[in-house]
Amino acid sequence: MAQREISVEPDTRGNFSQRTILDGREFLLTFRWNQREAKWYLSIADANEVPIIQGVKIVLNFPLLTKRIVDERRPPGDIMAVDSSGDERDPGFNDLGERVRLLYIEGADIP
Repeated sequence: MAQREISVEPDTRGNFSQRTILDGREFLLTFRWNQREAKWYLSIADANEVPIIQGVKIVLNFPLLTKRIVDERRPPGDIMAVDSSGDERDPGFNDLGERVRLLYIEGADIP
């Protein structure tokens, strides 16, 4: 299974965007911290910043895209959040890109 880590460097204000290449295509990933829920949310837009996916809650060990998103413009693979510490806790404010890593599974490896 071909997978790679999506490098994430959170903004200390809790909302940030970054351009990322997934399966050879550029996407704009936007991360938003919801303080009330104490959860991170992910939105994905195409290279022209046209929204594809909005407000997917980042939870551990669950495919964030293929089970929910049918839009053919989405990345062909999937994104999974994994806890590198083994604690199996969803990412807190300071954990995304540190304790909790985002892995991209290539589209060719998705059944």
